[in-house]
Amino acid sequence: MAMEKTLVNAYYVSTIKSLMVKKINLYTLLFIAVSIYSCDSVNNRDEYLQSQGIEDIMVSPSQISFSPDDGDQDTTVTFEINAILTEDTESPILSITNSRTGIEIFNGVMNRTGEKAFSYEASINTRTTDISDYTVIVALTNKVYAQSSFRIQGFANSRPRIISVTNPSTVTIPNDDSVIIVPFSAKVTDDDGQESISNVYLNFRNEDGSLLSEDPFILLDDGDTNGDSGDETAGDSTFTVTFSINSSNTPNNRTALYWSVDQSGLSSDTLTAPFNIIE
Repeated sequence: MAMEKTLVNAYYVSTIKSLMVKKINLYTLLFIAVSIYSCDSVNNRDEYLQSQGIEDIMVSPSQISFSPDDGDQDTTVTFEINAILTEDTESPILSITNSRTGIEIFNGVMNRTGEKAFSYEASINTRTTDISDYTVIVALTNKVYAQSSFRIQGFANSRPRIISVTNPSTVTIPNDDSVIIVPFSAKVTDDDGQESISNVYLNFRNEDGSLLSEDPFILLDDGDTNGDSGDETAGDSTFTVTFSINSSNTPNNRTALYWSVDQSGLSSDTLTAPFNIIE
């Protein structure tokens, strides 16, 4: 059972890392975040924002969608962000960040459009096959901010493809206190662009046909050689996860199952590879 526990633990760590990738990088606004979270425990968030200076924040449209009828092409989309303050004071700071990549595409002062009203028109160069979420933050210097979002929903021309998979076919259980780190990697591509890849998954089929884990493990392309993914190079389209084998493992014969899903939900074929643990 030792390997099962090791695999399950690695899955939860990998899942957390995957979700972290999608979070906006707010280090430059950390002091704002601390302030608003501390107040949320006492007051309703909207009431707190209004009492501190932000009446409302609106993004229009909240989503722009494309279909195959639009063709696979580069295009520019425009979103309008409007903010209403409770008092006619300072101009708020606007930050727009790609939620998946963490890359900030705009940071600056919003334009005044009226008394207590401010606006910004965000034009984004994209592709009709792109699927991206964006986080919008409107902030005041008194450590108050409001947050919203918008989405570009492209269409998928093709499914992701797993070009190759790599893992040892056999691992011998150590008879001492040593630990063997075992990497599992998949080279994945998507004709719609690598950014269209949502996740790369791994599970194990037991000899009786059952699956080792109820939920699949997530492979990462994060270049975190010291972390649980063990991935060597970030952004090279090779996704990796590592597990450990020690003396508590028991012999078994399994089949590794690899597959990938893109942002639109299309899945690749499943590639298999033998993975046996022996004494």
